[in-house]
Amino acid sequence: MPDDPTDAKEERDVLAEAEQEGIDLSLLRENLRLTPTERVERNLRCLRSLLDVREAGIAHRKKLNG
Repeated sequence: MPDDPTDAKEERDVLAEAEQEGIDLSLLRENLRLTPTERVERNLRCLRSLLDVREAGIAHRKKLNG
């Protein structure tokens, strides 16, 4: 957090505005509590899951098309 109280207020205002726009800051805060290595590992797990879904879709289309 900034040392200058004016900067701190501006930061709070920006965060409040972001929340009003629908940005889920709790997820950002949760992610920032992780170490960089933990964040990379989490993202790799997510990527692997997405690739698994993609491969399943490709296999399903091949099966449908013969």
